[in-house]
Amino acid sequence: MDLGTERILIVEDESIVALEISETLKKLGFQSDLIVNSGEKAINTAKSERPDLILMDIHLNGEMNGIEAAGIIRDNFQIPIIFITAFADKEKIKAASQTMPFGYILKPIHEQDLKVTIEMALHMAHIERDRRNAEEKLKFSEAKFRTLFDGMSSGVAIYQPVNDGNDFVFVDFNAAGERIEKVERKNLIGRSVLEVFPGVKTFGLLEVFQRVLQTGIAENHPISFYKDNRISGWRENYIFRLPTGEIAAVYDDTTRRMQAEEELFKSEEKYRELVQSSNSVILKLDKKFRISFLNQFGQDFFGYSEEELIGREIVGTLVPEFDSTGFNLANRMQELCDEPEKYANNENENTCKDGTRVWVAWQNKGIYDDDGVLNGLLCIGNDITKRKAAEEALRKAHDELEIRVKERTVELESAKEEAELANRTKSEFIANISHEVRNPLHHILSFAKSGLKKAGTMPIEKIEKNFRAIQESGTVLLNILNDLLDLSKLSSGRIDYSMKEVRLLDIVRDNVGLSSALINERNLNIRILDPDFDTALICDEDKIGQIVRNLLSNAIKFTPAEKEITISFNKGSLPKGRRDEDQGLVPAIETRVADQGTGIA
Repeated sequence: MDLGTERILIVEDESIVALEISETLKKLGFQSDLIVNSGEKAINTAKSERPDLILMDIHLNGEMNGIEAAGIIRDNFQIPIIFITAFADKEKIKAASQTMPFGYILKPIHEQDLKVTIEMALHMAHIERDRRNAEEKLKFSEAKFRTLFDGMSSGVAIYQPVNDGNDFVFVDFNAAGERIEKVERKNLIGRSVLEVFPGVKTFGLLEVFQRVLQTGIAENHPISFYKDNRISGWRENYIFRLPTGEIAAVYDDTTRRMQAEEELFKSEEKYRELVQSSNSVILKLDKKFRISFLNQFGQDFFGYSEEELIGREIVGTLVPEFDSTGFNLANRMQELCDEPEKYANNENENTCKDGTRVWVAWQNKGIYDDDGVLNGLLCIGNDITKRKAAEEALRKAHDELEIRVKERTVELESAKEEAELANRTKSEFIANISHEVRNPLHHILSFAKSGLKKAGTMPIEKIEKNFRAIQESGTVLLNILNDLLDLSKLSSGRIDYSMKEVRLLDIVRDNVGLSSALINERNLNIRILDPDFDTALICDEDKIGQIVRNLLSNAIKFTPAEKEITISFNKGSLPKGRRDEDQGLVPAIETRVADQGTGIA
């Protein structure tokens, strides 16, 4: 103990004496800053400051003397106290002794006496604290042991060997033992086991007690039936020797379990008769997927004998690792054992001994022990192979029907698109033909109107020119009608072309001449810019003329009166063709019809 660091409370009503004691304590190396002059103040300071030691004057002014204050402090705070007194009064000393002080010092106080008394008091206080702590720990340990001892569900009996181990006397007995044996602990302690349980020798337990006492090796006494004139039942014991030399027996009453097993055995006999005559597969598995039972129907169905299957894992025998679709059945079996309720109804592929794959609809139920721990599975299965085959055939037929419906839908959509395209083509064709017919017909009507209007005044040359224009427009109209009669060639995708070498400039001039009546009527000026290159090309003159007429007709139609239409020519190029083997470009002539209105430019 490190002396010199302790705080000491001085309780003295004479201030000069208190200061002298404080100075002496400081000189000795103690902390002595706590000084009070009454019993009440001593109690309050002890509570708030918790000093290591108190020097208490027995005679204090006030309602409470030092002895009374010391008793309260001792009971509540366990702080060591040394009494200080100027009188060696026997009655006072006797009264003070009731508070169990750690010493007495007579006034006047001598430094050496004070030092020795304080050191002895602090040392004794330290020993006292250690003793109290040890007692508290022991009480706590004993309470914990007793709570555990009496809270166990198993019976526990502790025996003291007597007569060199020929007999054993009860030392302790827990609450579970009282309940199992229908006795009270107070009526057992100190009595012989042979007296309380006279059948212990026949039961075989006394012999186990003696062996464990001699060898110190714990033994298990298996489930056995005990009987005497008072009680009977099945018991299972575990016996070991304590460090004190006493013998402890921990045991369980297994009577209900044994009765249940007996009832189960009887019911299993009836159950076996039932399952063996069933027309369903009845299968039992342990928690490691090993087959523990398969009824006769199941043996016949899968082609195995009972000896060939019992003890073997189901995966690799009745259940393939993967089914025909590649699904992992080994994992499914693990899931089934982990959560039987989730797969209470399950369909999967199974394997017969000859390798034949069959489908079975299973009803699965977990087998649990009394503690709710899964011990295995009971599975009842029915053959659904034919049903699965019919479902597969139906699925294939459904898939084929879906394919045919999709193909037919595509065909109908394609036919619809073709019909719509044909309809659009027809509309475009009619619009184009109407345009082609309207142009030459308009020319004919224009020249005829002009001739009728000026019949008496028009010179013969003008009349001849008008009739020639009517003739040319009639020829164009006839060609269009011939094209209409040859519509069958257009619908088949083949149109005949009359290819020959002509000059594009001549085709343009001829068609401008055909439109002269309309041009003059609107007082338009047609300007043809002669190119600086030869416009000769090989083409169908009528087809190109038709294109030129269309362009010119639109320009005339949308050009305001007294405005100008310009026709120009430029060199250009076009792709050689649309076939894969047609590569590169070929020379071409670009013809541009420009007007001053909203027509095509």
